[in-house]
Amino acid sequence: GRAAACRELLQEGSRQLAAAGFEPYAPEQPLQMASFCLPQSDPEQVELRLLEEFRIEAPVREWNGQILIRVSIAPYNTTGDLTTLVTALRELL
Repeated sequence: GRAAACRELLQEGSRQLAAAGFEPYAPEQPLQMASFCLPQSDPEQVELRLLEEFRIEAPVREWNGQILIRVSIAPYNTTGDLTTLVTALRELL
């Protein structure tokens, strides 16, 4: 029953990420997850540091020469979680 709220939160997070320079990989979809482009980096290290330093679990992978982070929104996620993600990515990258 919270799918619509999760999609709205993802849209808000997408705007925050894009404003911080992390563009969506694909056009917006009616889903609760999306991928965003990161600058060239070591995806394993970015994922590990997000987890260890910021307690953020998000897959970071290289695909077709592009580094991507997948953002998935669940009913327990908040706007604050997205703000923390944006802050962490800015600090790391």
